[in-house]
Amino acid sequence: MESDTVTPEAAGFPGRHLIRVLLDQHARIRELLEAVPAVHGELRQELFDQLRLLLAIHESAEEVFLRPLSRGISGAHVADARLKEEEEAAHVLAELELMDVSGHDFATAFQSFARAVTAHAETEEAEEFRKVAERAEGGDIIQSGSLILLAENWAPVHPQPRAVGALSLKTFGAFADMLDKSQQNFRQLI
Repeated sequence: MESDTVTPEAAGFPGRHLIRVLLDQHARIRELLEAVPAVHGELRQELFDQLRLLLAIHESAEEVFLRPLSRGISGAHVADARLKEEEEAAHVLAELELMDVSGHDFATAFQSFARAVTAHAETEEAEEFRKVAERAEGGDIIQSGSLILLAENWAPVHPQPRAVGALSLKTFGAFADMLDKSQQNFRQLI
């Protein structure tokens, strides 16, 4: 699932830096948000499934690695506001999943969802990513990016339809638990 494309913003960070990994994921999410409404039929379903999986991985990674840093650097009000936006998006995603991707209702709801996700990403980049990148130090920020990439490689390449969205809140939590355990195990090794 990891992309070889590096955005100009991400290029300023070492290869497995947490902020670089998250910026690259934002770029891939934006690409999928544009691609889903531009195609039809099975391809739309496939791209929507890819988007749902990437969002589950990304939001879980932010919850485990970014938010604790952001809470201390940007403040609890910033971290809490982003978490609230993510919870709202997870509910909308679950509703989208129940819709026929070829229907008008899906197209309308997806447009609104795409705008909200894009605005959320822009706010994260401005209020969290920059500050965390400037102030966070040490190997943990590199280790965190590495663990996220490892988790992406464990994720199914083609998620089953309706396997992520309807259970999106549970999926985010389970994925966050997996990342957290990986981080704990990694720290025990070093």
